[in-house]
Amino acid sequence: MSSPPNLSAAEAAAIPALPDGVRTQTLDNGLQIIVREDRSAPVVSAQLWCRAGSVNEGRWLGAGLSHALEHMLFKGTTTRGPGRIDQEVQAAGGYLNAYTSFDRTVYWVNVPNTGARVALDVLADIAQHASLPAEELAKEMDVIRREMDMCHDDPHRRSSRRLFEVAYTRSPYRFPIIGLPDIFNRLTREDIVGYYTEHYAPNNLFFVVVGDVAAEDVFAQLAATFRETPARPVPDAVLPEEPRQLAERVCLEEAPVELAHVHLSWHIPDLRHPDLPALDTLALLLGGGRSSRLYQEVREKLGLVTSVDAWTYNPGAPGLIGVSAVMDAANFAPARDAILDQVNRLQEELVPPAELTKAVKQFTAATLGLRKTMQGQAQDLGGAWLAAADLNFSSRYLAAVRRVTPEDVQRVARQYLSVENRTVYGLLPAGTVPPTKSVSVVQRENRVERFELPNGLRLLVKADPRLPFVEARVVLAGGVLAESEANNGITSLTSKLLLKGTRTRTAAQIALEIESVGGSLETYAGNNSFGASLEVLASDLPLGLDLLREVLLEPTFPSVEVERERTHQLEVLRAQRDQLLPEAGKLMRRTLFGPRAYGLDANGSENSLTRLTADAIREFHRRLVLPNNAVLAIYGDVEPDAMVAVSGSVLAVGTAATFTGAPVPVDFSKPARAR
Repeated sequence: MSSPPNLSAAEAAAIPALPDGVRTQTLDNGLQIIVREDRSAPVVSAQLWCRAGSVNEGRWLGAGLSHALEHMLFKGTTTRGPGRIDQEVQAAGGYLNAYTSFDRTVYWVNVPNTGARVALDVLADIAQHASLPAEELAKEMDVIRREMDMCHDDPHRRSSRRLFEVAYTRSPYRFPIIGLPDIFNRLTREDIVGYYTEHYAPNNLFFVVVGDVAAEDVFAQLAATFRETPARPVPDAVLPEEPRQLAERVCLEEAPVELAHVHLSWHIPDLRHPDLPALDTLALLLGGGRSSRLYQEVREKLGLVTSVDAWTYNPGAPGLIGVSAVMDAANFAPARDAILDQVNRLQEELVPPAELTKAVKQFTAATLGLRKTMQGQAQDLGGAWLAAADLNFSSRYLAAVRRVTPEDVQRVARQYLSVENRTVYGLLPAGTVPPTKSVSVVQRENRVERFELPNGLRLLVKADPRLPFVEARVVLAGGVLAESEANNGITSLTSKLLLKGTRTRTAAQIALEIESVGGSLETYAGNNSFGASLEVLASDLPLGLDLLREVLLEPTFPSVEVERERTHQLEVLRAQRDQLLPEAGKLMRRTLFGPRAYGLDANGSENSLTRLTADAIREFHRRLVLPNNAVLAIYGDVEPDAMVAVSGSVLAVGTAATFTGAPVPVDFSKPARAR
């Protein structure tokens, strides 16, 4: 077998912009017309392409609007009643049909050359004047519902749809083109009419006409037909980018089916990416025909599958390369492994030149074979124009496939067909899905246990072993309820200074020690309380509790840190003055409560903060940081009894220092006079 043609880049660049016999014209309203004169047979294929498919349905994404409209356009226009279009096309000796995909809806009429004008007139009429009669719509909606039921009952179509739902997480390709019943059933005629008006604008359409026609006649007829139809705004179709897949996805489902329908897929770039020719070639090597590796190895030699093939789906956005197989359910695991063995071979070994030649010739035959008919040529031109705005794209792509080397195939196999990029979907007979491996976690009831320690500390513990974390929070009564106008803001200032150095650790050392174990230690202050919060891995809880104890009981309140934090708190007060709503809230509270308790600002005032001294802060700390003024909550991967034994040390102060009452008793029944 001869080696595959190896066109140089210069030879590929020499491919002209337009294929032989192709002429184009764009009308003033944006309608594009592509004509290829081919007089090899007295036949014409006329196609109307709309740049709107299921991914363009906006807020109705998943409704199947494009597909529903496809069913309706041949049902009548303002000048042709229901059934009239079929009669005219049949009288001209022609045949009509349509299809919808993710990014397009295409209507086509194949006729003898004598019926070319009728075909174009019909297509131009449905593009501009579709009447969408209500009685016909009701019938077609029922037809589509039956089609949905058929898709669900057909295991191949059902499994193919589910593969896309699993493989895509954000892309609209995850929605079936036909729509989801729940959303489809909410559609009204007004929704479909609105979609038609928005998307079937001349500047969102193009015609492709191939066959025994004169290009000038086609241009003239369509220009006259669309003369009164202006361009219109078309909704921008910006599709969400599918996130990179980071781990294998496996979804196995059961259904009342006889055989298992299994798909493996990997994400690949869009059709214009330079790696796509090698990926298409790889798919042919894997599963293109009875001589392919999968057919010969997995079906013929091992007998594990009934059918198997490989494929690529290359739309305008990133697509998939995949393998599909049908098998007895008992063979699911060995068949999957055998398929992946063939994928691994392509990653580890270079493809022999003769085998690569065969794949390239298969691709060449398929590409050129599409051009045997007028309809195939029109389809080729339309697809190239929609995907790449290049009418000779298929020739350029074929040239790129012919340049693929064994090294290219191995490279893309390694790059794209990875485990983390793989999705496996299987629709299996009832009762045959293999059991999943799981780890059972025996967990005690998630309830909070309450303890009161001899020193008065109240302890709340909740065991939760799901993750190896422990969170602890100490809450001390305080806040503005423990302040007066003279020392207003002292709670907030004290809480910040707790982390600014202790008897044995500087602020930097505290931060380094807790962050070195991936933990966090923070303090807070509010209207009613202040305290500290700790989060660490369970294995680092002893260190975390020691740090928590030290910042609560042994802060040194260094003068330089007092001045620095005082300055920061004063800056916060100044920044508040630029915020109208918080300032109004402060004024409201002052009016309601007067210069005490909730009438005070938790951040203090410029007068009070300026007068606060380090000694005043130490005295405030000495009075309030006491076990019987505190609640300690510990939640996470802990044993409650063990926490009782160790938590007392967090606020272990001498018995002489005992808190005896509320920080500042306030009788709100007596009104206060605001200053």
